[in-house]
Amino acid sequence: MRYVLLAVLAGSLWLGGCATSRDAKKFEERLIKLEKEVKTLRSEVLEAKGEISSAVGKVKALEENYRILLKELEKIKGKKRK
Repeated sequence: MRYVLLAVLAGSLWLGGCATSRDAKKFEERLIKLEKEVKTLRSEVLEAKGEISSAVGKVKALEENYRILLKELEKIKGKKRK
């Protein structure tokens, strides 16, 4: 991907008559920096996704416990009325 973008930029600069090896080097350095940022963000997203999945699992377990306790409470209330 990096080389495709670099080739596109180099081609467009060459056609414009502005392309130099220094321009290409600067562009490649910026591209490498962006790739590192993308990798970092991707790992952060995966980490957040795992945390969200964990939280969803905890919420589901709490909901199930709530339903069980609610049923138990209804049984207790039913016994008191009789």
